[in-house]
Amino acid sequence: MSTIKDLEPKELWNNFYSLTQCPRPSKHEEIVRAMLVDFAEKNNIEHEVDAIGNIIMRKPATPGMENRRGVILQAHVDMVPQKNNDKVHDFIKDPITTVIKEDWVWADGTTLGADNGIGAAAAMTVLASKTLQHGPVEALFTIDEETGMTGAENLKEGIMKGDLLLEILHLLKRQSIFLIQRGLKLDHLALLTFKSIDRGLKLRLLSFELTSLSLKRVYLRLRRGVGKGRGEQYGTDRKHEQQRQKPA
Repeated sequence: MSTIKDLEPKELWNNFYSLTQCPRPSKHEEIVRAMLVDFAEKNNIEHEVDAIGNIIMRKPATPGMENRRGVILQAHVDMVPQKNNDKVHDFIKDPITTVIKEDWVWADGTTLGADNGIGAAAAMTVLASKTLQHGPVEALFTIDEETGMTGAENLKEGIMKGDLLLEILHLLKRQSIFLIQRGLKLDHLALLTFKSIDRGLKLRLLSFELTSLSLKRVYLRLRRGVGKGRGEQYGTDRKHEQQRQKPA
């Protein structure tokens, strides 16, 4: 019987598997933070944990590409802890159990944490790659996105050096705007959206010049461009996720 570790691309799904093994409800990111620090150390990636608990990693440019604009890959590491009534699961202690059903990745009676574990896994895959050619790359793994935006709101001004912010997720979050307001000196914002197709990922890139748009217009334009879809793409609690989509 296949598991998510057998899916392609293997590097991506193995990183996502590692995240599923880390209990990480919002405001309880200690285990996943330790895993990411260990990942960085094993791959000789420069890293730091800021005062609020965000994890930042930096990878220098491929030789000859040092003059390319720097890219920031951003994803949050916490997840929504929801389970079915008949499921026994402690989100503080227990890993997520994944299953593959009809070419979809599901969790066994709980939310899966694809929001935004798959984004974090994608960033990890880029950082660990030995063959990808790129300019300077930074990865920003923020905490507590789901319940308070604590990581983004408390990001220290000037700590990130990149020119382009690529937020890897499947629905615009206010986090992009918080990050820009926290002093990221960006001239471009890109949003990489995804959904699960045939055990893989379907990606769509939306990008916006920040020099010509106000933050409010960037937010509105992104919201209109992304469309619907959240964690239910990955077999999470559909009713809960649909309720979260309703406008305030």
